[in-house]
Amino acid sequence: MSRELPAILSQHFVERYFDLILLPSSHRGFHDDWLAGIKNLMSSHDGLYYSVLACSASHIHLLNNSTPAQSFSLQYYSSATKALSVQLTGPADPEDDNGLLMTVVLLYLHGCMGLGTYSDIPIHVNAAMRIVRSRFLEGSGTIQYLFDRIAVESVLYQIFLMSTGLWTQAPEADFTFDDHFWGQAEDILDRCHLFPGNDTATLNSPVLGLPPALFRLSFLLRSQFGCGLFPDPAVVNQVRSEVEDWELALLLLDEPFPSFVEHNSAPQAAYEAEAQQVHRDAKCLYALIASLLLGQLDRDNDPGSGPPLPESPEAWQVAKAVRILKRHKRTVGWTKCFIGNWPVYTIGFFMTASQDQELVRDDLQRRCDAMGSAQVARFKQDLEKVWAQRRGDSI
Repeated sequence: MSRELPAILSQHFVERYFDLILLPSSHRGFHDDWLAGIKNLMSSHDGLYYSVLACSASHIHLLNNSTPAQSFSLQYYSSATKALSVQLTGPADPEDDNGLLMTVVLLYLHGCMGLGTYSDIPIHVNAAMRIVRSRFLEGSGTIQYLFDRIAVESVLYQIFLMSTGLWTQAPEADFTFDDHFWGQAEDILDRCHLFPGNDTATLNSPVLGLPPALFRLSFLLRSQFGCGLFPDPAVVNQVRSEVEDWELALLLLDEPFPSFVEHNSAPQAAYEAEAQQVHRDAKCLYALIASLLLGQLDRDNDPGSGPPLPESPEAWQVAKAVRILKRHKRTVGWTKCFIGNWPVYTIGFFMTASQDQELVRDDLQRRCDAMGSAQVARFKQDLEKVWAQRRGDSI
């Protein structure tokens, strides 16, 4: 292993990887504060040091198909987990250690975005939940610092991803959705406004970018599919009013912002308009999916047997989703917006027209190319398998 490799990987982490794990629509302070914290703590926390190198090497492998990089990534990942175990047996209180929490976050991101450690995600998320619960939910009861908000939102997002999983598979058996934890975390986030302003919800959300309730709604609807059972009437009735509220909101979220389509805008204004449009359209896709899922649950079919069924291209939700995907065919910010990965993947199951499926396929491929994310590759492969089955192709 080259002596220069850690320096090369650290530089890649700062310049290429780090921007992919926080939302650009949030306040720049989140980015600068967490990155500074990582740099300051790496020298004293071996687990954090090795987790940074592991994530960076994994990302290089996915971008360049570099076999040595993947080997280095797994070696560094192993070193990080060993260092973490040693730290947990030390005299210091791990719950107050930002370096430890940062390490755990990067380890589950390695499993989510990289290759080879996906099955470890529940272990790391459960560890992060214990720290967040003790430190914030049952401890101070408030969020005072920028990284605190990042950590809470990041844990919720990983809970959502694990609870939804792939549409053709059951959710992670090693993880159980904790409704009480989610409710407490949602409450503490609602009371936290670190950056007051005109668009506080967007500015103050470095990972979720959307109301946590919308992620929870998506999970509750997802939980009624693929479980081999008929839908739970209590759950369906519980979410109905929420879905109807979002359907009303969707009527106001249709056309692009004027500044988004003005090509002669000043660079900064154009960037801000693009980020705002990306954020709004991602929210739209989640709400459209919730509407479609509830509609299928209300019908007389049995959604418990598999992923969502295809819908008519004329369905208003499908038509609106198609407009969104067409709008962002050349939007770089859209392809790097990680909260859009799941809804773009999921909306594909409702598509029947070949041109609409091609829109989704192209969107997911551009995300793979732009982000170097194994998560997107898993989503795309899962969706292609279902499309092939529906066409009657051999797998």
